[in-house]
Amino acid sequence: MDEHLMRTYVASKTFVRVHASEAAVRGVMGPVGSGKTVGCFNDWWFNRAMRQPANRAGVRKRRLVVVRNTYAELQSTSIKTFMQWFSEIGKLRLSVPIEFRIRYPLEDGTRIEAEVLFLSMDRPVDVKKLKSLDTSDVFLNEASELGKPVFDMATARIGRYPREDNYECWLPSLIMDTNPCDDDHWYYKLAERPEEEQEKLNELEQLLQEVCGSNRQLFDFFRQPPAMLKMGKAPAVKWLPNPEAENIENLPGGYAYYITQMAGKSEDWIKVFVLGDYGVVTAGRPVYPEFSQSVHVSPVNHSYDPRLPLVLGWDFGHTPSVEFAQITPRGRLIGLDELCGDAIGLNTFLKEVVIPHMRRHYPGAEVVSWADPAGEQGSQHDKEMSCIKLLNDLGIPTRPAHSNDPTTRREAVVDWMQKMIGGECAMSLSPKQRKLIRGMAGKYFYQRLEVSGEERFRDVPVKNMYSHPCEGWQYLCMGTQLEITKAAKAVKRARTGNGRSRVVIADAVAGY
Repeated sequence: MDEHLMRTYVASKTFVRVHASEAAVRGVMGPVGSGKTVGCFNDWWFNRAMRQPANRAGVRKRRLVVVRNTYAELQSTSIKTFMQWFSEIGKLRLSVPIEFRIRYPLEDGTRIEAEVLFLSMDRPVDVKKLKSLDTSDVFLNEASELGKPVFDMATARIGRYPREDNYECWLPSLIMDTNPCDDDHWYYKLAERPEEEQEKLNELEQLLQEVCGSNRQLFDFFRQPPAMLKMGKAPAVKWLPNPEAENIENLPGGYAYYITQMAGKSEDWIKVFVLGDYGVVTAGRPVYPEFSQSVHVSPVNHSYDPRLPLVLGWDFGHTPSVEFAQITPRGRLIGLDELCGDAIGLNTFLKEVVIPHMRRHYPGAEVVSWADPAGEQGSQHDKEMSCIKLLNDLGIPTRPAHSNDPTTRREAVVDWMQKMIGGECAMSLSPKQRKLIRGMAGKYFYQRLEVSGEERFRDVPVKNMYSHPCEGWQYLCMGTQLEITKAAKAVKRARTGNGRSRVVIADAVAGY
């Protein structure tokens, strides 16, 4: 490290590999506090700014754009970390965007003239900030908090500076760091791409070589080791410091930094921020803190029983969704499947998605379904046509749920979640109900209010891609709960004189 810089940078084992990679897009994921941001800044300085060839005037020109999700975090984290390392070799200007200019002489007589621009992406429209910038490299700081359009635009802007006669940007790069996200996030889909997506990437790399003569790898992703090791299973779980953890020597208290943070945290929080593994990151207060994936989700998908009715739960709007379930003869509510639309009308969703799916997977099923009672009114796409009437007209018998009160809907699901039948939880979902599971695990949440003092939250859950399947499941749970209650009363009235009826409630509702 040059004497002009304040600190000596020592790369961790993971960043030794990151620095050696010349891929166009690189991503680094790991626990909080693992030195990702520092590693990415130093990677740009040593591997891009210092290695940029000099022009005829002996100047090495480079421009980096640093992107963070909010202006406050840009100032308190990204810029603060950058200045801790590079404040001695340049000057920060509080312009729009915030800019750090570097004029740095090298021993070979050349000098680096570099710019580092800091941008926040608080709103989707802020992507336009990138659209007007020509840059050499981009650093997406905490990529899990940024939208896919930011990544898409960033890849289109690298390598566009400098552009002089016979002098261009050398090895332009987009680098990202992130704490783990869940497996619905765009970062996960890029980093953990399935085999067919990897084949497409290989084809593009081959095309790059054939057309441009470049052997450059397009994507390269890295994962840092967990900070702690989880030994054993609940309730006998034991936590141990991971000797392979990175950046421990630079953290306050070393491993105590993580041990202190783990106190009072949920299993999902520890999984993401300490173990550095993919998981659901809660953005507010979950609607269903009672939900446990190990308890309420089956290890394998449940099988459809054609002898039992098929139960459906609907939510409408521009993102209609339907959940499929059955009640077993013992009275358990078994989730089977889900279908979720995106910016599609109900009529199209039914005719092109739902009905073909039902014919293929549930042929001849006796169907009973419940829906959002607001669906008795005209739909958003057809004011003259009731959503529920449309379902019935297309051969899917559907009734409105008896209430749309958020508390009543929530409690109907909780009742199923907390009831035990024969030593098993009365509600069990199939792994293929992905959006419902993620919603119940925390993506269906009450938004935190921006007020001082004690934490406060809105009374109504946030509307997002996970709220629709969750609310469809609520209507399903309410409907089945009501029918079982009616059936139980019917069974009670029909008891024999000796009062020893062995009729199971589910048997009584098998023909509803």
